[in-house]
Amino acid sequence: MIPFLKVAVVVMGILIVAGVVVLAFMMYGKLSGNKGSETKIIAQEINNAREANIVNNQNVLKSLSLPEKSYVESMAVSGGQVILLVAIPGEGQKLFFVDAQNASISKSLSITKIK
Repeated sequence: MIPFLKVAVVVMGILIVAGVVVLAFMMYGKLSGNKGSETKIIAQEINNAREANIVNNQNVLKSLSLPEKSYVESMAVSGGQVILLVAIPGEGQKLFFVDAQNASISKSLSITKIK
């Protein structure tokens, strides 16, 4: 029984060390890898909007009016679109797909709970 426990302890120790090494490599990859690609896209769009504002002297910034007491829960960037998840009290949630090129809402999707 004792030799079995010794082998089990050694195997578990090796698994713990291997797990920590794998975790360290994964963290290193996340920290040094493709970080900020979405942030770079947003920064690029902001710079493009500034340049267009300077060159064309047009009002590039637009606004999205939300119902009272509603708020943006989260935001994501995908394929040249900014996707906003908006919580609207009493109505549920709504997704707004905003085109990053011309700052207009291309489509929206309501999310409601089924009762």
